[in-house]
Amino acid sequence: MLVGALLAWVVHEDRATQLDLFVDDLLVPTPALIADLLSPATELVGPLRVLAAGVTFSVLCLVTGHRRAGILVAVVPPAALLFTELVLKPFVDRPPVAGQGDAYPSGHATAVFALGFAVSLVLRRRGALGRSLGSAIRMSGLGAAFLVPVYLSFALVVFRHHYVTDVIGGMAVAMAATLMVALATDQLADRVIERRVTSKPAA
Repeated sequence: MLVGALLAWVVHEDRATQLDLFVDDLLVPTPALIADLLSPATELVGPLRVLAAGVTFSVLCLVTGHRRAGILVAVVPPAALLFTELVLKPFVDRPPVAGQGDAYPSGHATAVFALGFAVSLVLRRRGALGRSLGSAIRMSGLGAAFLVPVYLSFALVVFRHHYVTDVIGGMAVAMAATLMVALATDQLADRVIERRVTSKPAA
């Protein structure tokens, strides 16, 4: 969260930082083959599709009895995206690479990293869902949770939809949202369990 706040202060009403220009010089002259592989990214991994994927994953968690995991994955991506679009972008007021509008943090990056972090949290070895899955399935899910956000991030920068600092800001918001929702979910669940225990009649 501190990284996101610091970047917001640095990029406020600014089109490009030295880091953005440096990364642009490295990535924008991309070979045609790599560009072709990256070109579908913003459509395949758009915010609405990310939210739909989160809901689908959440339903699977709930159906298999993993309520905390289902709530976490369902809540984190839309919460992070709404905070980005309705609060941070108007507040920071950073112009995009080209054209008009607000660019920081990237909504695409926020959504996909939020889903990736939430899925990684529940699929880790001691996570709510990871404890009941085989190693191959769990590692495949963790790999997708890492690779998909990275794939989209490269596309956003290579095709100059966003500067790299917009993407880093989205990642920071996503991480903060995941941690806060996870903490709130655990506290709420603990209180529910505590109330059930205290409400049971003494034997």
